[in-house]
Amino acid sequence: MSFSAVAAAKDAQPYHGQGEEPEARSPSPAGCLGYDRLAIIVRRMTAPPPKKILFVCTGNICRSAMAEHLLRHWAATRGLNVGPSSAGVAAESWYEVPDHARRLLAAEGVPPFRHRARLATGEILREADLILAMTRWHLDTIVAEFPDLAPRTKLFRAAAGFGEEDVDDPMGEPEEVFARCLAVIKEGLEGLVGQGFGAPG
Repeated sequence: MSFSAVAAAKDAQPYHGQGEEPEARSPSPAGCLGYDRLAIIVRRMTAPPPKKILFVCTGNICRSAMAEHLLRHWAATRGLNVGPSSAGVAAESWYEVPDHARRLLAAEGVPPFRHRARLATGEILREADLILAMTRWHLDTIVAEFPDLAPRTKLFRAAAGFGEEDVDDPMGEPEEVFARCLAVIKEGLEGLVGQGFGAPG
């Protein structure tokens, strides 16, 4: 049953409350929200497998991690058909996402999350349909070690339509630098979405 059919069937149900039957019943704001969530669920059930996107930076705790978790939040709330993940070309599993990054993501509505930094191994890279590198150096490092992955490896800002721009590393900098970095990442993600990136199938 389609989403519209589900909504129509719900509105067509007879009135079983006490007192006089209302002349017309309009969906409440809460009901509209329920319909929106149902629409997302229906799209996910009928959509093709999500496109696997891998963001890559250095330590996998600032730039790539912020991009992953912001896009993951958008996928859940906007119904985008993507499966984001991230890794770093010099990551260690004990690296921690800085508090600045967590606070800024929370301000964007991203719920609390667990994150373990991952090294960008050949196995992890090959799982992705698209690899988005935060800088030209990251891209060149990946392609030099794994030449077969060149066709699916892109510079993040270039793929978003902003030219050959790097996303600068905010690690060790004050929160305002992290805020600028997240703004650049958000702009890039919005650019990708605006191109139809992650649109339901």
